Amino acid sequence: MLAAPQQPSLSLSCSCQVKCDQYWPSRGTETYGMIQVTMLDTVELATYSVRTFALYKGTPVSPVILFLLQNGSSEKREVRQFQFMAWPDHGVPEYPTPILAFLRRVKACNPPDAGPMVVHCSAGVGRTGCFIVIDAMLERMKHEKTVDIYGHVTCMRAQRNYMVQTEDQYIFIHEALLEAATCGNTEVPARNLYAHIQKLTQPPPGETVTSMELEFKAMLHFTCSNHQVHHGGNILQVSDCRSII
Repeated sequence: MLAAPQQPSLSLSCSCQVKCDQYWPSRGTETYGMIQVTMLDTVELATYSVRTFALYKGTPVSPVILFLLQNGSSEKREVRQFQFMAWPDHGVPEYPTPILAFLRRVKACNPPDAGPMVVHCSAGVGRTGCFIVIDAMLERMKHEKTVDIYGHVTCMRAQRNYMVQTEDQYIFIHEALLEAATCGNTEVPARNLYAHIQKLTQPPPGETVTSMELEFKAMLHFTCSNHQVHHGGNILQVSDCRSII
């Protein structure tokens, strides 16, 4: 499917647990059936990896490659894959901030004229469903200033069973969208960090405290809210969260 026009991006929400076949080489070139895949570049970050590899068309054999390639003509296609590593199977990340940053990176690297990206996890319903709903609702918030999580999940489940698989995943979608709506994009380019810090030390219009204080209070609010949701309303004691050295 990615070999078709306007589909150069692939988003993969899987941990390292082996639940699906790896359809790319760790380095160099591998042949899967009649399909040759060459690794061009790998960037490993704290919570996700970005890979660029080339597909050489032949006769599709692997189900995933069959999905990426639509015809048998000899052609090279470059694909960029984003793999989020911090999402446990059947569970959710502890905080939504990393997945929001991941989603922004994926969207930023997808050309404006590109078609829909390919999204998958292991079963293609839980983590995949969450990613799709969060992405769709962020777009709706931007253009319509509204969200309809229940309606969107219901619509997806009418097309594919079990999309958004667990209650924790459904709750996590709400948390992610709440953080996005309240805090916005907090990522700052390194070259702008000094100017950003200077801005944070000043009170915004109509406020008596600095932007830094307001941002810190917002962070505390989301930290406490997430602990209450994921730990049955009982916030962990500081001693329970300390690292063991």
